[in-house]
Amino acid sequence: MIKFTQEKIKWALVVALAVISNAAMAQDIKVTSKGNAVANNQVVETPCDVEDYTEYGAGCFYRWDPEIEVSTESGEMPITVTLTAGENTYGTQLCWPMNCQAPEPGKSVTSTGTIGTTPSNLQIHRDFLPSEEFENEEKPTKVKDIKVKIDYASKSFEFTVKFMLPENTAVSEISNDSNAIPVYYSIDGTKVENPGKGLFIVKKGNKAKLELFN
Repeated sequence: MIKFTQEKIKWALVVALAVISNAAMAQDIKVTSKGNAVANNQVVETPCDVEDYTEYGAGCFYRWDPEIEVSTESGEMPITVTLTAGENTYGTQLCWPMNCQAPEPGKSVTSTGTIGTTPSNLQIHRDFLPSEEFENEEKPTKVKDIKVKIDYASKSFEFTVKFMLPENTAVSEISNDSNAIPVYYSIDGTKVENPGKGLFIVKKGNKAKLELFN
């Protein structure tokens, strides 16, 4: 009959707890924004990059990219990402793992894929260009936000992204380059090599405008 001393029992418990702890850690995920660790339920403030000013009104082309990346130490792990736009938040997209989805204000989109030890960029960003598409917002003067939920291994990780506006933004801050080669984008921000008929964003130097091609 094997006899267990109190010391052996204590040691066995320590080993068992360590194994359980390592297994739990292996099933965990790491979330970062622009390389900085994101904690569960944290609010991530994302600054606005002013890409270009349009030639009409006081509008300009804004882009927010929080650079959200997710990884795990357990090799490969399936996750489900749910992005919920704020009640007045337009122009947000979730483009992971492949196709882009854009939730309506107050609505959600969901995408499922696999992550590994190499960080995966969730391709979450927000664009804003004053046009008929955004007739409810002549200019994004209020802070907008989205909520992100990641479900994995019977757990959930949630955080909020706030899209901040730059202070004292002025048209005079952007210079004009009349000799620059024009670059074309669709309304949703996708670069277009040879635009056909329709409405496109035409970027030339540090200026941009909407142009209708017949």
